[in-house]
Amino acid sequence: MKNRKSNIAMGFVIFIAGLMILMSCGSSSPITRSYEKVSEEYPGAWEWCELADDGSYLTIDTNPYDEDEYISLDARDMVGDINKELGFPESVMARMDNTRNMDGMQDYEGKDVRAQWTFHPNRGLIVIYELKGK
Repeated sequence: MKNRKSNIAMGFVIFIAGLMILMSCGSSSPITRSYEKVSEEYPGAWEWCELADDGSYLTIDTNPYDEDEYISLDARDMVGDINKELGFPESVMARMDNTRNMDGMQDYEGKDVRAQWTFHPNRGLIVIYELKGK
């Protein structure tokens, strides 16, 4: 009887450990989850986005071909949608929209993700979302 109880207990421990491993493999970073949710609305996102395989960063470039005085409105709108998905306050998008080239690199630290951005009239707005601690 004692041996059977210990086998049941051991089986339960193995089951829970396996379940935890499966859950961790299926989880993704907040950046990846936000990108996957938002990118469905932007079929051309591959042109202006770069998502790391490990989900540690996402870059969005509103002028990926560096055309003079051009900004992809879809890329800019995607930045706003990613910000919302990450739980950033609306003031972050306002700061991004009002960044000047002389302001240099700006940043905002959310709970799990840091955003850094810069703007140049000939290169547009470039935003980098990065997992904190990576």
